[in-house]
Formats: sequence, C-alpha cells, structure tokens
Amino acid sequence: MQNKRTWLYMILMLILFTLICAQQQQINDLRDDLSALQEQTVQIEKQLNEHIAPPLPAETADGAVIVERNINK
Repeated sequence: MQNKRTWLYMILMLILFTLICAQQQQINDLRDDLSALQEQTVQIEKQLNEHIAPPLPAETADGAVIVERNINK
C-alpha cells in the first residue's frame, strides 16, 4: 500500500512541476510580447512627433491671435 502512495505522490508532483513550468513559459512569452509592444509604442510616438504640426498661435480672451514679431531688423 505504501508503494502505491509513493508512486501516486511522485506522479502528482510530476504533474504539478509540469504545470508550473508551462505557466512560467506563458509568463515569459507574455513578457516578450509586452516588450515588443513597448518598443512599437516608442517607435510610433517618435513617428508621430516627427509628423505633428507646430502648435497653433496663442489667442487672447476675445479671440485675437497674438503675433510675435522680431522688431530688431
């Protein structure tokens, strides 16, 4: 009877170990995917910053546009 319990215990431990290894592999795969997405996000942000138009001129409360001119000619 003790021999059967030992084999059952060993089989259960092997199954548990296999499940833990599979779970760890999934975690590693998700980390790799996250890293790739973060790199893509950085690249997209750089591309957007290169193509964004300059900011619009400032406006006063009555809607007039403030124009800065270089007086030193």
